[in-house]
Amino acid sequence: MKKYLIGLIFIGCLITQAKAQNSIYLYNDFPVTPSVEIEKEGESYTPAYIVGKEQLQYQAPRDIDKVASGSSYWLRFDLTSYLHLFENHDTLYLNTPSFYRGAYYLKAGEGVQSLEINFFKNNSFKSNKVKRSYLPFTKENLLAMRYIVIKTEEFLGGYRWKRATFYVAGNNRDVIQDYAYFKHSFERQIPIYLFLGLAGALFILNILLYFYSKSYIYLFYGLFLLFQSAYYSQLSLNIITFFEANQPLMLYVVTSVTQIAINLMYLLFIRSFLEMPTDYPKLDKAVKVIAVFLGSLIVIDTIILLIDPFFPYQTMLMNFQRYFMSLFALYGIIHLLVFKKSNLVYFVVIGTAIFVTGALLTLFLMNIKYMLTGASIESFVFATGLAYRIKMVYEDKLSLEKEATAASKSALRAQINPHFIFNALNSIQHLITSNDKKNALRYLTKFSHLLRQILENSIEVNVPLKREIELLKLYLELESLRFDGGFEYTITVDEELDIHNLEMPLFLIQPYVENAIIHGLIPATHSSKKISIEFTDKDAFILCVISDNGIGRAAAKALKKKTVYVSRGMSVTKKRLDLINMNRSQKTLVTFEDSDKGTKVIINIPKM
Repeated sequence: MKKYLIGLIFIGCLITQAKAQNSIYLYNDFPVTPSVEIEKEGESYTPAYIVGKEQLQYQAPRDIDKVASGSSYWLRFDLTSYLHLFENHDTLYLNTPSFYRGAYYLKAGEGVQSLEINFFKNNSFKSNKVKRSYLPFTKENLLAMRYIVIKTEEFLGGYRWKRATFYVAGNNRDVIQDYAYFKHSFERQIPIYLFLGLAGALFILNILLYFYSKSYIYLFYGLFLLFQSAYYSQLSLNIITFFEANQPLMLYVVTSVTQIAINLMYLLFIRSFLEMPTDYPKLDKAVKVIAVFLGSLIVIDTIILLIDPFFPYQTMLMNFQRYFMSLFALYGIIHLLVFKKSNLVYFVVIGTAIFVTGALLTLFLMNIKYMLTGASIESFVFATGLAYRIKMVYEDKLSLEKEATAASKSALRAQINPHFIFNALNSIQHLITSNDKKNALRYLTKFSHLLRQILENSIEVNVPLKREIELLKLYLELESLRFDGGFEYTITVDEELDIHNLEMPLFLIQPYVENAIIHGLIPATHSSKKISIEFTDKDAFILCVISDNGIGRAAAKALKKKTVYVSRGMSVTKKRLDLINMNRSQKTLVTFEDSDKGTKVIINIPKM
């Protein structure tokens, strides 16, 4: 009960915190829209000229259609409607989006004072919490007793400035810097943090997979997620606070360079994901050239921004990269669909199409949540594609292992059969040299029959239990003839066993029977030598028990040490069992029991 109470208190605190943040925007904030004047090339305007004009070129930033990058423009704020705020405040604050570079003009005595506004050098006007500036002014600072004027070289034609919002605030500056939030900024954090959480989890997973498998596909996808997170995190209020306040140039460089890095990692990931060098060689050549270009562009862009963040051609370079990659992505999708080699192509096409859709919606509807949603779904689609690819690779590997295992089994059977044939031919030779023609002919007849059965079944890895029993009977007859009936043998089969449909590996029992006869029964000195083979039903297994009343394994091992010839039959059989048991949940198990009356071999064979 206690832990549930703590949980409820914790949830209550979260709700209270969220509600509090939702109510703390700017105390007493009032909207104000500047009019805009574009400085003509070759001319130099002054604050007096801007203040003296009856009407500037544009009524608001949103009215500007297009302005060349690097143009200078003037913002004039008419604060006539808010002069009454000075009745309660000595100082007011103009709340604006952060300017990268500009000048803030105020009246000072009989002249005009110019204060530098520089995103990269001057942090005194910047908020600690949001990406905005708070420019202080008194009633005496107003030009013509009503205006504030700002000159900047920021490009005004873009999405950010067309939708820029400006406010007049009457709060104490410290309160504003420490606690001020905008409602739309707070609400925008939700999809950002959802994306960062998803990307972060997938990044960690892929890096772990890379270290485990050493496959670059996981590294490229992990870095793709990392650079996406770095780019989108600059939209977060909390994440950008430190860098904007302390390392604004580094934040600007990272924001710009990560856009190129995202495209580079995307290309390298797709190249590995689709195995382009083998499946799409023509497209792969283009991808390699573009990857080198993007890598070089990252270095060049970083150097340019570190030297001069206002370099006029940097924006042109970035736009060229964006348009070029958009066109290449379109070409790549068409190429992949036309020359599709596997279903993996669909993951690339669907993921890319969803992200592009989100990006276009953001461009036209001016809401970043569409791009974030597209990026999140794209990441999920790519992650699903990776899982599908892992499944495909695993199934291919399993298929190859099965083929290799089958080939190895055939090779090991080829080792077993010559081993047996060699012994049989020795026996026939012995009968001929002993001038026992009758038994030699009988032996030869049965041997040829057994040999034909082995050859007919040699293609099969497994045979019906009935066939295996028949081969064992033939083998035992041959060995009985070979040793002049020197031992008795019996084969019993449980009636519960379906010998016609149950299968088992070909000639699996024979090596153990041969071992019992050669090393257990033949060396024995007593006259009543017996071997029995029993097949019984045991749940999911066929139980085969081979019993002999020979000298036992300890005595047989001692005799082996005195002989020069080394039998390889059992070692080959052991290797064969290892192959049979590979990738199987139920294993073929062999155990031995020794006693005064001989040896018992117990073989548990999974039903097939």
